[in-house]
Amino acid sequence: HFGKDLASVDEISLRSLTGPAVVLDMRAAAEQHSDYRLSVEDLLSWENRYGRIPRGAIVIMYTGWGRRWPDPAAYLGSHTPQDTITLHFPGFSRDAAEFLVKERHIDGIGRSTE
Repeated sequence: HFGKDLASVDEISLRSLTGPAVVLDMRAAAEQHSDYRLSVEDLLSWENRYGRIPRGAIVIMYTGWGRRWPDPAAYLGSHTPQDTITLHFPGFSRDAAEFLVKERHIDGIGRSTE
């Protein structure tokens, strides 16, 4: 955890690290496209099947990416990981992150590789 004027790891309250978990299995999409970005449509599809994402939830995108480790090039999608522009791995789209914060009032997001 880093950033100017933001909380360091030891300053994050335990309350903000716990909550209902929502896990979206995006392994198939990530396998097809290493730069896959979770979309608002993915979130709405999940809700259609399981119900509305609860307020205060921690939303986790399960990618299965961990199977690529310990090969750094496969895991980071680049043979030049020091150049961050060359990195390729799945994550959340900006629209999805904004939707989760503004419309579902979640407490956190994460990307699970295992």
